[in-house]
Amino acid sequence: KMRVAHPDGELQAGDLAFLVGLPDAVKTAGQALGKPIEEDISNDRTAVNFKRFTVSNSRLVGTPVANLFLPARFQSLLTRVRRGDTDMLATAGTRLQMGDRVLVVYPVEREGDIAKTFGDSEHKISAIDYLPFGLGIAAGVALGLITIPLGSLGSLALGAAAGPLVVGLVLGRIDRLGPLVFSLAPSANNMLRQMGLVLFLAAVGLSSGQAFAAKAFSLTGIKIGLLSAAGMVPVLVAFWLLGKFLGLSTARMAGAIAGFVGQPAILSHVQTTIPDERCESGYSATFALGIIAKIVLVQIVMVL
Repeated sequence: KMRVAHPDGELQAGDLAFLVGLPDAVKTAGQALGKPIEEDISNDRTAVNFKRFTVSNSRLVGTPVANLFLPARFQSLLTRVRRGDTDMLATAGTRLQMGDRVLVVYPVEREGDIAKTFGDSEHKISAIDYLPFGLGIAAGVALGLITIPLGSLGSLALGAAAGPLVVGLVLGRIDRLGPLVFSLAPSANNMLRQMGLVLFLAAVGLSSGQAFAAKAFSLTGIKIGLLSAAGMVPVLVAFWLLGKFLGLSTARMAGAIAGFVGQPAILSHVQTTIPDERCESGYSATFALGIIAKIVLVQIVMVL
């Protein structure tokens, strides 16, 4: 009789167990249980099946796997979570995100109940909920308008760029606020980012193309280019060496450098060269800090 392993279940001599986990952990657990067998019991799906379901139920966003109570409700286990291109082992504390594809082992008769729980709708995760999206932008613009007076030196403000960035970081951390879900599924997120990057580069080119062509190869343009290189190259080299000293991967450091420079186009090039999810995490870690620091420093330089 095939059944899903339950946390309260008991093992008996002669049972065949199918283990899922990291290779070293599976090896250690297997040695503790007994001896390996040649038979692949996962091929028998008459009573127990495993399948991926798409998290499209907004009520599950930010919910830890343990709070789903799948073993008690459906005699099922959630073993893996695929987020974007990254496949992760599910732990009790893993928090679900919109668009996650979760691998569940379940009794065949409970498939409909499990699909209803997760939503399992590709159409829903491709749509954008504009209410929390618009509220987040409005809150960011409002934060950017707050001005800190500096007496005779002038004033300091985050502006329309850093304000939404700070609010986005906060909302992205809390995931949701009641019925409002602030995180986006990877498909919708990537679409908005790519469109935003294209529009940004097009706007910069249209507004600055003539001025760039007129000044880039002039004496002033060459001086600015050399000064920028002299200031940026040593900083980037030191940044890279610091990453190596801390034991960070090449992918993470490449993304971090793109974030430090503050240019999404560089991240796009890095991801094309190094197709690794760690590029994006490195970019996220330094982009916000770099942008905010630059905006503040520019205003300080203008005041001084």
